[in-house]
Amino acid sequence: MYRQEGPFAPVEPADRPFAMAVYSVPGIGWARARRVQQEFGCFRAAWRASEWQLASIGLPKAVISSFREAQGSCDPCGLPDLLARHGIRALFCGDADYPAALGQIPGPPLVIYIQGSLEPADRAACAIVGTRRASPYGRWIAQKLGAGLARAGLTVISGLAVGVDSAAHQAAVDADGRTLALLGGGLDIVYPAQSGRLAARILDAGGALLSEYLPGTPTVAGNFLARNRLISGLAIATVVVEAGVRSGALSTARHALEQGREVCGVPGRVGDPGSAGVHRLLRDGAHLVESTVDILQIIGPRAAVALRLATTAPDDRAGEAEPSGRGERSRSHQLLHMLACGPLAEAALVARSAGGAAGVRAALALLELDGLVQRLPGGVYVALDSSPKVKQS
Repeated sequence: MYRQEGPFAPVEPADRPFAMAVYSVPGIGWARARRVQQEFGCFRAAWRASEWQLASIGLPKAVISSFREAQGSCDPCGLPDLLARHGIRALFCGDADYPAALGQIPGPPLVIYIQGSLEPADRAACAIVGTRRASPYGRWIAQKLGAGLARAGLTVISGLAVGVDSAAHQAAVDADGRTLALLGGGLDIVYPAQSGRLAARILDAGGALLSEYLPGTPTVAGNFLARNRLISGLAIATVVVEAGVRSGALSTARHALEQGREVCGVPGRVGDPGSAGVHRLLRDGAHLVESTVDILQIIGPRAAVALRLATTAPDDRAGEAEPSGRGERSRSHQLLHMLACGPLAEAALVARSAGGAAGVRAALALLELDGLVQRLPGGVYVALDSSPKVKQS
């Protein structure tokens, strides 16, 4: 099933291995991939094109040289087996299950590779990024925000780097929340190597690793700038924690602004070079945030819309989709009914609810944003006095 919107024409199944091969050529980004598809009609024809044909559509000599090298070293017909060996799926721009948020950004990837699973609730996501040389304070605030956002039902997104990124991922996993990691190379080569155990924990917790690079692609410095647009593109907001004036996290913030997303910064110590970049963002108009509550107040309306979309989608226990809006209302009513009898832990609500864990967590976050329930320490929820009175049966 294909959607027609987007910068690329639908890629037919037989043409997909060739599309992956073309897109893996150094220097072939989304714009050149689109040109190749438009000029040759399909990626199979482009893969078999001569140097003269490639030059005729305006590809630079260096890219043509890389193209010729790839033609001699890559067998497109073997790529589906390569993905299968590593448990990786390839989603193409325009596919029904391609992340909708990525399809809306300038320069969406032709193909995104996923290890793990994406959920409807991932539409409500927040990115936390920052320096690899994080101070104890920076790691602490990244952990605090990562855990808080995860408990609020939002998906935490970052880049798996040491420092701020890994602290945010780890905190989300420890809080039994969802987290997605965007890599700057192939998913079969976790970078940095010391993040391998964390990557495994993300997958074990039901999260996902994502990349626009074919398995086997090494991580090089130039890939990070392209990768950063995906981090911000998947998120409603990007929160920068500790970043110098040359930090790559600032490029993520710039992408967020270009994509129409919110940008937030956590202030650091005056005169600290590790926070100079964040302070520049704040002077330029980024939201100053100190807590999860600050972030939720900024993105609340967008998060509520995303969570409502998530709660109307089929969950992991449903046999079929419910009519739009009915699933959300019934699940919210059910949760309020249970909480009307007294405070309950999230685990108890999941166990007693007809919805899966992801749907219950999203519904609870939505109720909290609407001011109908409050989350207490220890993951216990209580209905507020302002919530509708539900008759006990």
